Amino acid sequence: MKHKDTIKIMNWFVFTGLVCLGVTVGYDGLSSLDHTPMPHDEAYQSRFQLNWGVLQTVTISILLIFTVLLIVGWKRTFPFNVPFALIIAGSLYLYIFMTFTIGWIRLLGMIGFAIAIVAALILMILHTIILWRSKE
Repeated sequence: MKHKDTIKIMNWFVFTGLVCLGVTVGYDGLSSLDHTPMPHDEAYQSRFQLNWGVLQTVTISILLIFTVLLIVGWKRTFPFNVPFALIIAGSLYLYIFMTFTIGWIRLLGMIGFAIAIVAALILMILHTIILWRSKE
């Protein structure tokens, strides 16, 4: 594959940029919850609250299974391994917001997940085009 280095650079540039952006935005959103004064009747819509149940246990189990499968097949899934990792990272980002917060702040997790899905789909389409063109 003659475009292997180009694909690797593109993959890791997008992955590193989105992970750094996600960590920054997530930290900013969650730290703003920590500094918001709580009234006595807890009327604020967004706040920290642990929501652990069967759904969260099943979700984290599925995320761990997909992560292990990706690690095992990392080299075999090239050049689509990083887009798959982006989808798993976006799912984990959404999981953190859905499990540890309540209120409108969960929308931040959903937006982050949507951005990860769109970026992964764009990378997959670009990789398919590059692979298709290199065969001609």
